[in-house]
Amino acid sequence: MGAVSNRLVAALMLVLAGTGMALAQGSSGTSSSPAQATGSSPVAVVRHASNEVLQALNRNKDKLGKDPQLARKLVREYLLPNFDFDFTCQLVLGRYWRTASAEQRKAFKEAFLHYLTATYAKGVENFQGAKIQVLPFRGDTSQQYVTVRSQVKTPDHEPVEVDYALHKTDKGWKAFDVKIAGVSYVQTYRNEFRGEIQQTSLAALIKRLQHAKAAKSLTAMKAAAKGG
Repeated sequence: MGAVSNRLVAALMLVLAGTGMALAQGSSGTSSSPAQATGSSPVAVVRHASNEVLQALNRNKDKLGKDPQLARKLVREYLLPNFDFDFTCQLVLGRYWRTASAEQRKAFKEAFLHYLTATYAKGVENFQGAKIQVLPFRGDTSQQYVTVRSQVKTPDHEPVEVDYALHKTDKGWKAFDVKIAGVSYVQTYRNEFRGEIQQTSLAALIKRLQHAKAAKSLTAMKAAAKGG
């Protein structure tokens, strides 16, 4: 695959940002959203959720630059039923999640939500004409964890590989991680936050995330994912 521009990555990562926001606000409840997959398979979850949110973003692309809250509303509506953000936060914090208090866990989820939104939400303003192709499924749905592979295509870029990691829950298949061009956002932030907590504290990390504004480039994400 050819070089991936930061602009495209930012647009793709908006899905993650919006997903985090949606689930932090409503992961404990249920939703009657039209984007909730009607099929029980992991492929149905990915195909329905990803296509619905991309279509919604494309339909409203002229309004997104004028209304920052619109992108968040669209992603919340279309992705809320399909991701397990609580589980994502547990994986990102690792052993620090197990030792955190209930108050710290809640604060981290809210701060991580803010960080994702602040980091990637601007990317949606440049998002145009994207389409998702879900590739043939090669996993085993009798297992607890599976991967659904897809490609995101835009008029001005080569296809970008986007892989969704899902696990089986009592409410059906839920996604908890996404790899974009081979970069896992769970692993990226796990490495980044682990080093920061070791140097400071979980409380200090939460405080920084609450006030985060800067975006992360694809190069920085890859370095963080490798522990660099």
